Amino acid sequence: MGALVHIMSGIPGSGKSTYARQKFAAAVVVSADDLFVRPDGRYVFEPERIGEAHASCFRRFVDLLAAGTPLIVVDNTNVHCWEISPYVLAAQAYGAAAVQVHRLLVDTNIAWSRCVHEVPWRTVKAMADAMRDAPPLLPWWDVVEVDR
Repeated sequence: MGALVHIMSGIPGSGKSTYARQKFAAAVVVSADDLFVRPDGRYVFEPERIGEAHASCFRRFVDLLAAGTPLIVVDNTNVHCWEISPYVLAAQAYGAAAVQVHRLLVDTNIAWSRCVHEVPWRTVKAMADAMRDAPPLLPWWDVVEVDR
């Protein structure tokens, strides 16, 4: 049987990581943020490396699928369908049993106030607007909307 894949979707500070840890404690979690965690545990964001971070996250995801990991969570913002699609396609290619997208909906001011990544307000607002204005996710994706 293939992996169960859960893809988090939400603006910075929406509670994606907390939700994933609480709901999927046994999962292996992949995140672009992993690249910015220092050996001492400190998070140091380097915006010039964001492309590298997402590529590294996706490679790790594919490696986990290939290794037969039973439960995987993708913990990135994933506010656009084009960000989610590669993960869904890879999961399908590796025979995943199910893919669920968890869209965490939260007031922009609340999310920004608790964001630990120092994302500027205007960026969080733009992401929230993009998420709100986006067409519905593809109908065969199992989308769980969570108010945080």
